[in-house]
Amino acid sequence: MKTMKNYFKKNWKFLLFVMLGGLIGGYCLGIYSYDSLSEEMLALLQEQNATRELIALSTMIQYGIIFGVVLAAIGILLSEKVHLWKSFNPDKKAILMTSITPVILIRCFLFNGGLGLAFGHLYRKYGIGYAMIAHGMAHLISDILMIIFV
Repeated sequence: MKTMKNYFKKNWKFLLFVMLGGLIGGYCLGIYSYDSLSEEMLALLQEQNATRELIALSTMIQYGIIFGVVLAAIGILLSEKVHLWKSFNPDKKAILMTSITPVILIRCFLFNGGLGLAFGHLYRKYGIGYAMIAHGMAHLISDILMIIFV
């Protein structure tokens, strides 16, 4: 019991971070999943009194608690056993890069945001396959350009 208490005392920041990320992601995924269901599936859920909020809540619990905390704790235990774990100590310098320049910000918003919107459009219009192929081709082209120019 004492070792488990020490374990959580030592890793609480990381587990809290993962749990919060899982809760937020789970909520968004639950809402998206509910909104993307067919009319037939929505009717089946309504027969069982499953609301949009209930689906979002259950997905939050699944991703935040089960996937987040439980699997993260198991991952930490296993990675400590094989000496791959480094303690999680948030450092502002490590999180916020000191070399952020306007050029880097423009590049991030233009490429990541713009291409993300384009891939999202392909996904919504043609399906996941086309979005995946376009995403892979974007990486291939950027790698080729890097080889040529760097």
